[in-house]
Amino acid sequence: MFAVFVLAVGFTACKTSEQKKAYQVLGDIGKKIEAEMNKLDGDLKLAAQNLSGIDISGEESRSILRGLVKDRPYVADSCTIDRYGKIIVLEPENYREFEGSDISSQEQVIRLFQTQKPVLSGNFKSVEGFEAADFEYPVFSADKKITGSVSVMLKPEILLGSIVAGTSMDKMLSIMVMQPDGRIIYEADLSQIGRNTFTDPLYEPFPALLDLARKISVKSSGSGSYFFLDTKSNKNINKEALWDTFSFHGTEWRIVLIMAAS
Repeated sequence: MFAVFVLAVGFTACKTSEQKKAYQVLGDIGKKIEAEMNKLDGDLKLAAQNLSGIDISGEESRSILRGLVKDRPYVADSCTIDRYGKIIVLEPENYREFEGSDISSQEQVIRLFQTQKPVLSGNFKSVEGFEAADFEYPVFSADKKITGSVSVMLKPEILLGSIVAGTSMDKMLSIMVMQPDGRIIYEADLSQIGRNTFTDPLYEPFPALLDLARKISVKSSGSGSYFFLDTKSNKNINKEALWDTFSFHGTEWRIVLIMAAS
């Protein structure tokens, strides 16, 4: 769910035309993320229903998994997981070496079996070896007992990057997506993806940035300003940021729009 706030604390009530455009961009990006994730949600829910009562290690199961990956560049792979948290089958073929992996200790797997509801994990380093978010739906037997789950492994930076690239916006605007724990899951500067704002030495010299990151961490929407190094000019420049939150199956993404301060 994504809802653009009406007025951020850091901006005056009489916003400039540039600020109004910034709000529009933030809203457009949020709606596109919501639309794509809702479509994936529907397909994953249907896959879970179709897996109910069939052999989750069989060819029919593989066909269902391949359908979840097809035409989705941001989905790295899809798998079925048994009730003990072990990967049973995994598609596409180049990831099958990870079949049999025990992921029962992962937070989202524990949460799924405890709640018996869909879950979206935060970003983490997957067993496949890349930054990912795991989106899972529970699979039930005919008598409504949970038998496992079906999962898609997302690469959020690809999903978010394609949405940002497809959104009309001024070249002075940029988008960053952060988890509430400070981990950056999308940035135009790819070297920052996977870094944690609160612990990475890159951000240590910028106390105003850290203060703003703490606000972004605890507040679902707002605005503020900070100084950060501009890599082109090699100078610290003042920037403004406004943000809102995309919430989905227990996980939140802070969508942050950054603009040069006027």
